[in-house]
Amino acid sequence: MSPSTFRQRVPRIARVMSILSAIALAMPACTTLPHAGVPQPFDVEAPAGDPVEFAAGGPSKGASPESLVQDFLLACAAGASDDFTAARLYLSADTSQQWKPAESIQIYATDTTLEFLTIDANGERLPSAGDSQAGPESSGALAEEKRLSVRVSVPAVGSVDASGILTRSSSDSLIERTFHLVRENDEWRIDTPEDGIVIAEASFRATYQQANLYYPAPSGDVLIPEPRWYPRKRLATYLLMGLLDGPSEYFAPGVISAIPDGTTVSSQGLKLQQSTASVSLDTATPIKDISQTLLAWQVSATLTQVSSVSGVEVSINGQRLENENFPSGPTYRLESALAVNKSGVGLLTGTHFTPRVPPLSLPANAQTPAVSPVVDGPISWVEGDELVVLDPVSSQRASLNVPQATWPSVDRFGWVWAASQKNTTLALLRTDGSSEQTLAGMENAEGISHMRVSPDGARLLTIRSVGGQRGVWIAPIQRDGQGTPVALGDFLQLPSGSGEIRDATWAGSTTIMVAQYDSENDDRLLILPLG
Repeated sequence: MSPSTFRQRVPRIARVMSILSAIALAMPACTTLPHAGVPQPFDVEAPAGDPVEFAAGGPSKGASPESLVQDFLLACAAGASDDFTAARLYLSADTSQQWKPAESIQIYATDTTLEFLTIDANGERLPSAGDSQAGPESSGALAEEKRLSVRVSVPAVGSVDASGILTRSSSDSLIERTFHLVRENDEWRIDTPEDGIVIAEASFRATYQQANLYYPAPSGDVLIPEPRWYPRKRLATYLLMGLLDGPSEYFAPGVISAIPDGTTVSSQGLKLQQSTASVSLDTATPIKDISQTLLAWQVSATLTQVSSVSGVEVSINGQRLENENFPSGPTYRLESALAVNKSGVGLLTGTHFTPRVPPLSLPANAQTPAVSPVVDGPISWVEGDELVVLDPVSSQRASLNVPQATWPSVDRFGWVWAASQKNTTLALLRTDGSSEQTLAGMENAEGISHMRVSPDGARLLTIRSVGGQRGVWIAPIQRDGQGTPVALGDFLQLPSGSGEIRDATWAGSTTIMVAQYDSENDDRLLILPLG
């Protein structure tokens, strides 16, 4: 792209991205923006302080096998409200207390229909009560059976594991469950069910809530969010227990936890009085060896996501920790883009251009300029095959040969990230001349055409082609205490629809916007919240 083309296109892109960044942060699910239509005013009701609770009854007398399974699935949808008391009534006496519903949640689209198939002990299909071809002999055939199975299948949306981590399913995935039924007191009951539940997406969103577990960055100056899904009922308790369990194996390399291993909730537990949550923890680690400020900050930030909690008091081994003077962290400027006009280099926020003071100009052959997400951070651009970084305050400058470099990304620590599309290597550069081209976990940057570091510096977003398919991939970034990148974790592909991916960027620490071009020659923006 020529410099003149860049200068013409940046204002339009910046305006769109700055407006949509605000939209993205408010949208809870994978969403595409409408292509047309006149905006209309609408009212939004604020959520109530207490979560929605569903109620479910026990099995109906004389229920057919299929009806029993259908009602069991409805009772599972109410399980987060009644601790699965009603759902256990559908199980055989021998297995009702052995079933572990919280092991997993399989989610299907609300507007899809579950398919049921009833089979006998020999694997032969039995007519069901709703079978259009079922005759009078249908009920008789079922009456003679002592054991049978009901198979359920439905297209999958995603699944949540016991830790609350959501994994979205591919478009062709199916949920398939087999429920084995036995007769008890002449009534059908489910025997030895698989652990976990199957639930419609609408029921899931009504009874579960996405919230973040916060962990300090290795530099100790910001908290890094890891999204989880927990029941809305007793959300604070689930969040606290999630913190004690620590970050997921996938995300652990990029963060630390101030909570020592083996820490437990004391007999005082978690109490909520007048919107203040009091947390009492026990640990074998001497309190002098604990980063008390980080621990209190981590717990406070996590629990104050609960609508009924506005303050948090933390005690360790009976000693109350100070909950003041938490690190303020950097201020991000995601709404601004680096732009160039006749006044020189400046920041474009919406339609407002702010020239740099003192004035700064880029070389005539500079392309793809990028700016740090923090104020007074360095800027970067590409000159031919040279990746350039400049500290506009000190005028310190460094460059590195990176043939056919991707558009640079500047992280909050001043590191510039780019990939060579010619020799498939990753390049990192700082204004002091420090560079790295052999980062562990990124020995091969083949197929990468775009990369963006999240504002908090914890994740790397890339667009890359794998097996001929272009997709959006992210990986956690491992850093040392000074913010220097040490390694990359495993790359995880995000679902991004069927359109051609043109660009992707961060609209916050856990929200991604993807620009796509679909088969109908129309541009659209896809909003992908992590988790």
